[in-house]
Amino acid sequence: MENSARIDFLNGAIVKKSSVVSRGSCVSISDSLNNLLFYAHTLYVPYWNLGKQDLTAVFNSKDSIMVNGIDLIGRGWYKELIMLPHIDNNHLFLLFQAPVTGNGGPYYSIIDMNADSARGAVIQKNVQLQGQNFYTNDGLAAIKHGNGRDWWVLVRDWKIKNIKFYFYLISPEGIALSHTQDIGASLRPGFYRIEPSMDRNKIACCTNNGLISVFDIDR
Repeated sequence: MENSARIDFLNGAIVKKSSVVSRGSCVSISDSLNNLLFYAHTLYVPYWNLGKQDLTAVFNSKDSIMVNGIDLIGRGWYKELIMLPHIDNNHLFLLFQAPVTGNGGPYYSIIDMNADSARGAVIQKNVQLQGQNFYTNDGLAAIKHGNGRDWWVLVRDWKIKNIKFYFYLISPEGIALSHTQDIGASLRPGFYRIEPSMDRNKIACCTNNGLISVFDIDR
């Protein structure tokens, strides 16, 4: 569990501060001057407490929950959140959420930083990209499109034995499933992590069963 994960370097001193108390994912985004805009993380609820589930919350730069920023779908595991700028509007941002152990495919929410006196608000949340019985795993990754504008978001269904990747295209036309690709070893169900290389031309994938695969990416 992580506590106060935000770090500021003030006059040479390290100051830890934030509202982060989570055993799982945490993402943040800043402006071009490195000023924090907002962040999100899964709220820590012990998995053995059967009456509750982990959910995601969005916090503004003042460490307060944004307007409508609570009850976003998410689970407190390892890599279930990705933050991306909107293609057409520089005040809008996209938060992609993978429920992992929850039933249903990946989701996304939209944050408007012009709302609530520039503190931001979640104006749309929990938009489902896949139907029921699709279990997104830790394999949620984003890669910049080769055109320098759009984005690819990659996911994989971890519940069934398969070799299928799902490629979502984020473009001015919206968010849509572009295509799927069957590649690599046929895996038994289990967690699957996708990590892009620094130049975004390769991805490394690993499973909880010890398999590591490296693929080329045509962006």
